[in-house]
Amino acid sequence: MLIPTVTSYSTGALVAEGGTISESDPAFGQATIATYKFAAIVDVSSELIEDQGVGNFNVMNFVADQGGAAVGRALSAKWTVGSGSSQPFGFRTCAIGVTAASATAITANELIDLQHSVTAPYRQGAAYVMGDATVKAIRKLVDSDGRYVWAPGLVSAPDEIFGNPVYSDPNMGALTTGLTTVIYGNFERGYFARIAGGVRVESTNADKWTTDLVSVRFIVRGGGNLVYTNALRKLIMA
Repeated sequence: MLIPTVTSYSTGALVAEGGTISESDPAFGQATIATYKFAAIVDVSSELIEDQGVGNFNVMNFVADQGGAAVGRALSAKWTVGSGSSQPFGFRTCAIGVTAASATAITANELIDLQHSVTAPYRQGAAYVMGDATVKAIRKLVDSDGRYVWAPGLVSAPDEIFGNPVYSDPNMGALTTGLTTVIYGNFERGYFARIAGGVRVESTNADKWTTDLVSVRFIVRGGGNLVYTNALRKLIMA
């Protein structure tokens, strides 16, 4: 799938009365989102399926939940950390905005610097993404008056830092030397993710005929790519 992008914008200029107005056209480019297959197979014994009514435990529903979650986690991980080589480009491949002074801690000022490493238009609708250990550390940050910089969300609203939503992603790095711990920017405009055709769930007992097992196969095809590279920046540890 080809996604159109704008690589440069039109510019206006002051023109004198009767002066010539210069032409200024935007320039367009393309970003490619290739799709990759993520799959899992779960084998279930026929006896277990036949006896699933005992205790009101539905085995096949359990298998469906497990298999669907397995391929979902696999694709989601590549949306975060994928290298783009025979796999999706993860949003963690964005440019470095800030390198933390410490290998094990992040300051409030570094989070502000990360915000301003993203150009102003992309800070509208921007958000933070980080791992749970980083969330825990940042929740403890206080200003000079002892007030937490973290603002808990109300009801279904996400928590916030400096007015921007915060989302936890288990695929982000921990507070360790050289790892990417925080990404900030406008994900809606900067990163495009795709699922092609939804999740396929298929079953057969043909290949397990001699063992009387049922194989349930889960397949999802998806991809992702950074479309506007200026929309996202990351913070890495020293």
